[in-house]
Order: sequence, then C-alpha cells, then structure tokens
Amino acid sequence: DETITSKMIFLCTGSKPIIPPIKGVDKVGYLTSDTVLKMNRLPESIAIVGGGYIAAEYGHFFSAMGSKVTIIGRNPQFLKQEEPEVSALAKKELEKHMTILTNHEVREAEKTSMDKKRLVAVNRENGEKAV
Repeated sequence: DETITSKMIFLCTGSKPIIPPIKGVDKVGYLTSDTVLKMNRLPESIAIVGGGYIAAEYGHFFSAMGSKVTIIGRNPQFLKQEEPEVSALAKKELEKHMTILTNHEVREAEKTSMDKKRLVAVNRENGEKAV
C-alpha cells in the first residue's frame, strides 16, 4: 500500500462521476469533476483518483496553477483509451510537473493532522503501498 497526503482529494473516474468504494472517503470529503470548479481557493496539493483524460486535464490545470498534483490510476496504462505510444508520451510530459501512479488502487481515505487528507493506494502488480 502507498499513502498519499494532500489537502484535497479529487475523484476523476469517468464522464459521469462514480464514487469508487474507498474506505473512509465519505468521511473525509471529496470533489468530483462536477464540483471541483466550485472551489473558492486553489489547493496547495491535490490527489486525483482516476487515470483518464479528465484526470489528465484537471491534473494539468491544477499543476499549471501551482498545486502539487498526484494522479492515481487503476490501469497499468495512463490514458488507457489512447494508443500506448501516445499514453507513454503524455505521461512522460505530465510527470515533469506532477506525480502519476498507474496500476494503483486507492483502498482508504483518512483525515490527518493539519486538516489534510491521506489516501492509501496499493500497487496492483506487486502489492506495495503508496502513501
């Protein structure tokens, strides 16, 4: 498992926001692609759950605005709907400005000290934790 610490958690799991079954996510609060633009202030850091084009778009946006961004996707390939070469190039370029974890499943969300939230993700290939 891997734990990611962030001020905000942003779920980007498809065209119609689907809230994945993440233990504790309902208790810590989250944003979706439909609600994220209603924020009144830029987050210092943001974790984006989802590895598709919506996650990439919002990740790029928040990174360009100055937020520290981590994208966590379940699939082995970032932007799985794209050709592997396009996906690899997009990931390489975006990783210059943010962290992108592929083949990871977010298992738990919890509040930490200093009003931050933490996600625990597991690498689906080797079982290692990401925090």
